[in-house]
Amino acid sequence: MIRCLSRSSRNWRSLAYATVLLGLFVISCQRTRTETPDIQGDVDTQTATRDTMKIQFERSGGFAGTTVSVDIDSDSLSESDSRLVMSLVEQARFFSLPVRVARAEQSRGADQFVYRITIEKDGRRHTVETTDGDAPPTLIPLLDWLNGAARRARSPGGP
Repeated sequence: MIRCLSRSSRNWRSLAYATVLLGLFVISCQRTRTETPDIQGDVDTQTATRDTMKIQFERSGGFAGTTVSVDIDSDSLSESDSRLVMSLVEQARFFSLPVRVARAEQSRGADQFVYRITIEKDGRRHTVETTDGDAPPTLIPLLDWLNGAARRARSPGGP
């Protein structure tokens, strides 16, 4: 009987020791996980969560018949502009739009702009062509932003 008690107390001590070690390990892992972002800063978090998107935008036609184009890489934009353009692409449901967006009734006019937008994101590439009169309302904010980006790219100061 004494032998059984001593064996069980050794087992009990081993179990207690293992439990304490496991507890210390868990606490150190939690401390490291919560302290790591503070030590490294937000740079690693932002890079990991920031998506990359490439946009080719071309606007042609209009009264003067001019063509304006710009290529945009979201990595070259400020973080706020990158988030904004990504949001506009999502709101437009860009990757769900058909290649040619045209209304059932002909809304063609000699002085309308024709837009061609190609976006690459997450391994997908999609092109949409539309005009001023045919653009769906969800696409108009993106077209406005891209027109502004094309104007800024043409100005002497650049984008």
